[in-house]
Amino acid sequence: MKSIKRFFIITFSALAIFLVGVFTPQAAYGVSPVTIRGNLNKVIPGPKLVPLANQSVSVLCGSITKTAVTDANGLYTITFNEAGCSPFNPVSTKSNYNSSTITRQVSVSSEGRATIDLIF
Repeated sequence: MKSIKRFFIITFSALAIFLVGVFTPQAAYGVSPVTIRGNLNKVIPGPKLVPLANQSVSVLCGSITKTAVTDANGLYTITFNEAGCSPFNPVSTKSNYNSSTITRQVSVSSEGRATIDLIF
C-alpha cells in the first residue's frame, strides 16, 4: 500500500511540475528579442546594385510596427522586445522609393532573426 501511495505522489508531483512549466506565460520568463535586418538597394545599368541610404523602412511583426532608416550602406536593423513578436511569426517589410513601394514577407527563425532585402 505504501508503494502505491508513493507512486501516486511521485507521478502527480511530476505532472504538476510539467503543467506549471507548460502553462506559465512567456512573460514570466522574459521575452527573447527578435531582430529583423536587411538591405535596401536599387539596380542601375550594368546591372549593378547601389545601396539606398537614409531610406525609411517599416517592419510589421505580429501586431507591432517599427520603423528604421537605412545607413550609408543601405542596411537597416530593427529589434522587437515585445511579446507580440516571437520566433516563427510572419514579418513584413515595406519601403518606398521614387513612387515605388516594395513589400516582402518572411517568417522569424527559431533563433529570433529574419533577413529581408528590398531591391528597387
